[in-house]
Amino acid sequence: MQKLVTIYLDREGYRIRGQSDLVPKKWTVKLESHRLS
Repeated sequence: MQKLVTIYLDREGYRIRGQSDLVPKKWTVKLESHRLS
């Protein structure tokens, strides 16, 4: 369970800042892959 999630996607140009619950599952997968990379 993550309280706060701060993710930045330069490629996609998306900027997400908030709770993981607010982030769609599709995005979470994309963001997770980017973070791991």
